[in-house]
Amino acid sequence: MGYYGAKEGQSAMKKVLLIATTRLTMDGLTEILLRVARIAAREYLVGFALGEGCSADIQPQLEAIGSVYQLPSRKKKLPCYMAALAALVKKKGYEVVHIHGNSATMAFDLLAVWAGGATVRITHCHCLLYTSPSPRDGLLSR
Repeated sequence: MGYYGAKEGQSAMKKVLLIATTRLTMDGLTEILLRVARIAAREYLVGFALGEGCSADIQPQLEAIGSVYQLPSRKKKLPCYMAALAALVKKKGYEVVHIHGNSATMAFDLLAVWAGGATVRITHCHCLLYTSPSPRDGLLSR
């Protein structure tokens, strides 16, 4: 059993798969993903799907929470990544999937987990790009 919750052997719990669309390093996306995972692990069996891996200091934190699955590179082998992600969701029976990314390319992950049978699909976009001046500036200042 992991420090934060149940491990793979306890099948009575619902399963949540957290997907990182980028390499996990000590950044904001990783910090939020870890917070979500620690909270989810109180009630769910948590797994992590990584297409770009993680830094050495993050790996033990993920393993303390749940199962870690390394998938083919999302950037270099997108079709292989999508097929592997769909197969993982189906084989392991993940009902809930929470995708953490920073662009609209999360649609590829959504398509893969839908094909794998996940019934609850959540996206969390960690990107905010605001440049000024913007055409919206006139609307916001009125």
